[in-house]
Amino acid sequence: MKHTLIKILKLLSPYKWWMLLASLVGFLTIGSSIGLLMTSAYIIAKAALHPHIGELSVGIVGVRFFGISRGLLRYAERLFSHEVTFALLAKFRVWFFKSIEPLFPSKTGRFTSGDLLTRVVSDVENLEHIFIRVISPPFIALAVALAVSIIFAFFNHTLIIAFLIPYLLAGVGVPFLTYKLSAKYGEDIILLRSRLTEISLDGIEGKRELISFGKVEKHNAEFNDVNQRIIKLQRKMKLISGMNESLIGLMMNIAVITIFVASVPLVKSNLISGTSLSVLALGTMAAFEAVLPIPLALQYLNSSIKAGDRLFQITEQVVEDKEAITHELKGENIELTNVNFSYTANEEVLKEISIKINTKEKIAIIGGSGAGKSSIINLLLNFWKINSGSITIDNIDYKGISEEEIREKYSVIPQKVFLFSDTLKGNLLIAKPDATDEELWAALQKAELKEFAETLPNKLNTWIGNHGKQLSGGERKRVAIARAILRDAEIFICDEITADLDSVNEMNIINTIHSVTKEKSLIFITHRLVDMDKYNSIYLLENGEIISKGTHSHLLTNSEKYKEYIEQ
Repeated sequence: MKHTLIKILKLLSPYKWWMLLASLVGFLTIGSSIGLLMTSAYIIAKAALHPHIGELSVGIVGVRFFGISRGLLRYAERLFSHEVTFALLAKFRVWFFKSIEPLFPSKTGRFTSGDLLTRVVSDVENLEHIFIRVISPPFIALAVALAVSIIFAFFNHTLIIAFLIPYLLAGVGVPFLTYKLSAKYGEDIILLRSRLTEISLDGIEGKRELISFGKVEKHNAEFNDVNQRIIKLQRKMKLISGMNESLIGLMMNIAVITIFVASVPLVKSNLISGTSLSVLALGTMAAFEAVLPIPLALQYLNSSIKAGDRLFQITEQVVEDKEAITHELKGENIELTNVNFSYTANEEVLKEISIKINTKEKIAIIGGSGAGKSSIINLLLNFWKINSGSITIDNIDYKGISEEEIREKYSVIPQKVFLFSDTLKGNLLIAKPDATDEELWAALQKAELKEFAETLPNKLNTWIGNHGKQLSGGERKRVAIARAILRDAEIFICDEITADLDSVNEMNIINTIHSVTKEKSLIFITHRLVDMDKYNSIYLLENGEIISKGTHSHLLTNSEKYKEYIEQ
């Protein structure tokens, strides 16, 4: 817990002066409330003695001053504290996204999409409370205790003790009790919310399967069960919060009575005036406003620490590659030499893989499902690290090149094209954010999608649906091809891009790919052997090993396995 809090505080450090300013204004706000009540009590008590109006003038000025300043300071306190909170929230989101981006997909495989979504949204938002609800209240309460003690010292030192004991019980004892009672509940709520998000996403994404297999009721029952458990825990947290207010109210009343009892002998001894009784009592009541947020601060501290743990669990997996330096890569040749790779320690996916792609060469990597074809793509894009062997580009080892520089040399057309819930233009600009409309239309024309785009109601600005569901499978693939064309990298990678297409669309897509990669290098991953004579080299994979390689004509003559694939 301590280490996590220190890490969170380091993230807050750039805003320390803003936080100090917001806390100072918060202290002055409560100070104005104390001043307002004490001066009001003085006027009322003094007026009962029918003094000369001049004796009330200082109190009247004080009431006006504190009444006006309290409103202004309250506004300023809200302004500064929320400014800090929103700035911190933006920082946390950017920090987490920058941290998690290099981890995909190699170090996020054990996290479900629902769990990641919870961390990205709920856990990050939990950290927004760290200043306004966790850090600021204790400092303000401490400053108020010091200020009131100084004021009471002008009356009598006995009153300081009479005030501080109940105040400390309210500011330390009650929050500690709250923390002990709510610590487990806060943890459980965070974990259950994560589970609820996972169930919700599974229900949305897998609704067809749930309906087809008659598991809707079971899925809904699990959702309702988790939801009810969250509600019960939240109810318990609210009961604890209600108990806090009651206990702090009790401590405040004890403090007022104690102050009153301690003041009576002082009045009788003429050590303080009778009007001071009401001034001290109301000042004590106003001071307890500072300790009201502290029990909640500990509740939020617990949830913030838990959220921080979950976030650091991911972000601390980032390891800076200190050897990586900038290179002027041309992307002219890529070579895998004796590469071995496994996703887990128990199963080797690729064994002694050696592949070479020279400038403007076209190679095909073929094989059945699970042969290791897509794993090669993940390694080329540096999504995963090899176990042994080497991968080089322009004769430079991947280990000495940054991930961003490696990926700049590839234009990838994946098997499963992801299209965002955006316009056609928005989806294309992902590949080149500064592309002009002319460049977009040119890319669509090369991808043979221009005529279709021109028929859309708003042309490039037409919304294409959630995940591009307004488009057919072939059209989605052509959008991916247009993206790759816009990126204009030296090496094109096509990963099973014809897997879900009919034979007509398959041939059209293949012809388009070969057309746009005439002056590029091409790595074509497929298990459907079409137009294999167009490739300089073909690599046949089986169980993670290259069992045959060569041109189409060579493999037809020398590889029985290749002939089996051709005949299928």
